[in-house]
Amino acid sequence: MLFQNTAEREWRDVFLKKMAGFTKKSPVLLSFNIVSNLDKNGVVVEHINTKSTYFFEFDYNMPVRDFIASIKNKLVAEHYPRLIEDVYREKELTTEEVASRIQLGKTVTEVGKYEVVKVGSRIYRLDRIIAYRNVALLVLEQSDIEGDEIGAILQYRYSGSLILFLKKYRENLYKDIKTASNEFWLNSVFVRQLNATKYEGLKEGDEE
Repeated sequence: MLFQNTAEREWRDVFLKKMAGFTKKSPVLLSFNIVSNLDKNGVVVEHINTKSTYFFEFDYNMPVRDFIASIKNKLVAEHYPRLIEDVYREKELTTEEVASRIQLGKTVTEVGKYEVVKVGSRIYRLDRIIAYRNVALLVLEQSDIEGDEIGAILQYRYSGSLILFLKKYRENLYKDIKTASNEFWLNSVFVRQLNATKYEGLKEGDEE
């Protein structure tokens, strides 16, 4: 029993440290409290904006990282922000397309050789942030663009205040998700794509 209590105490100590790091990097505002009594032994996580609370019973046989991952999975489904990206590419006009536009009254100069067309859309989850560096880590969740890798992890640097952007997002100050997404893309620069395995093992501050 003594060994078990010691192991459980060590597990909780590791959990508290890693959970604090998780909430710090989360794009949503969270708080958590340990519940330990005869009836319950676990953690209550609150999503601050909605006041939603979730109880997760401790499983000392599960690695702490996996236990926190189960908490994150619940929060991702319910609360993590999404961003939409419409993708456009330059397409060379065919002879027939050029002729058709000229017939509609445009000059050859006005028509040109190329036009910009929408080729598809992507939906990202804003997965982690490093607030003091204005760094955002996005996970690609959906795409109808050939060649895209679902689950790809992309790092962006936001040129304004990422904290302010998220505050406006949480408080529904943008007209819709498209407006919020446009605000993000206009003020962000792509840095790099991260390896998924290494990403899961990153410690606070390693993302840059």
